[in-house]
Amino acid sequence: MERRYQVRLQELLSDAVVEPEQFQGILSRLERFATPFAACLQRSKQRTLAQQYVAGLAS
Repeated sequence: MERRYQVRLQELLSDAVVEPEQFQGILSRLERFATPFAACLQRSKQRTLAQQYVAGLAS
């Protein structure tokens, strides 16, 4: 059982590689994604904090 786990773990880890190029422009894409959700909030401070919260989660 342990060997099978190790083999599967290595397969998953090899699939989990993220190339640095995928992160280019991520903050602007994240801002565009979160904008419609933040727009539903009443106060401007809430909208700002929502954007910062989502950026923090992604970091």
